[in-house]
Amino acid sequence: MSYKEAAPKREKDAAGAAAVPEAAAAGNDGKYIHPEAASLFARCPWVRRVPVFGEAVEGYGLKFIVALGASNLLCKGVADQILYGQTYAMMIDRYGIDVARYQRLSSISTMGWSIKAFTAMLCDGFAFLGYTKRWYMFISCVGGGAFALIYGLLPAKEASANVACAFIFLSSWGKANVDILSQGHYSRLMRQNPKPGPALVSWMWFCIMIGSLIATVMNGPLADAGKPQISIFVSAALQAITCVFYLFNWYGEKKNRVLRSEDALFILEETRKERERLGLEGVNNGTAGAQHGGAAKGKRSPQRSHSDEGVEGAVRDALNDGQRDNGELVQDVYDDAYDDGEEVAEGEVYYGKPPVPCLFGLFEANTEVISKNWKIFVYSVVMTCAVIAMLCCNILA
Repeated sequence: MSYKEAAPKREKDAAGAAAVPEAAAAGNDGKYIHPEAASLFARCPWVRRVPVFGEAVEGYGLKFIVALGASNLLCKGVADQILYGQTYAMMIDRYGIDVARYQRLSSISTMGWSIKAFTAMLCDGFAFLGYTKRWYMFISCVGGGAFALIYGLLPAKEASANVACAFIFLSSWGKANVDILSQGHYSRLMRQNPKPGPALVSWMWFCIMIGSLIATVMNGPLADAGKPQISIFVSAALQAITCVFYLFNWYGEKKNRVLRSEDALFILEETRKERERLGLEGVNNGTAGAQHGGAAKGKRSPQRSHSDEGVEGAVRDALNDGQRDNGELVQDVYDDAYDDGEEVAEGEVYYGKPPVPCLFGLFEANTEVISKNWKIFVYSVVMTCAVIAMLCCNILA
């Protein structure tokens, strides 16, 4: 399939992809109902009337809502609040450090949350085992739980304080990774189906608040009894157990290549809507064009439509230069097919710039994401270096 032949199919697929949420399943009032929710409501109609939870399940499905709520309850709610709340008891009572040193080390318990932006950009840029979030969250839960366990097992002496701070930082970083990657996943779902979005966020924070309350009730008696390390063991177990949701992919995350293609189709549909809003003429033969000069930003509108040859040339120029405005759309099939003079089968048309496999296929580099957001990558690296420098200064000062 040539580029010209693929263009009408791209536009058709883009319109179809945008209409999926509305046409997938609908209730009597025309609202979208997730297939899992439809099956659940048929068996247990009362679930639909549960405040917040019922609306969230209706829009996003039972598995995802249960997994999101449980991971926030156990990981960000109970486990994180235990780790933060028992810092005083562990440092002062168990390790016996002085107050001045405690004041310097106590802030380390929250530093792991300061570098989660770096994790988000790293995961979006390099998919691991075909997924941008799933296996990163799995590793974060297992690794964070292991670091918390080692922290609780350290000897009860003053020399353990510095090492303990390093493990607190790593464990809290694991929780922050799960938090930011979960946010990235459900924000994509909310873009596709925005109506139940407020219920989803409310459900998540309800679980976090319940977890924080449980952690507070648990911390006090154990700290008063002189056994704060028991709380740390509970925190480690709860953080590690959440990996089950990601092992079985209860979030329902799609493969990286599918998501990249969907993003390209979404941009294509948004560009088409923008052209219609601006009253621009359609491109000949129903194909999509590339808009130059930031038309999507409202700076100025192009004075003419582009032919297929102009579109293909603009796309390749943008790829070669590594620069693209928001109004320019890259819809590129595999370049190798064109270089070798081969045609791409209809079922193998890929929308957007395909990821590049590396390290024997363990990772996929999303070069388009990296090149488009390189400034955010640089900012995340600088911020991470600053946090690590502050961490070392606090421990070694």
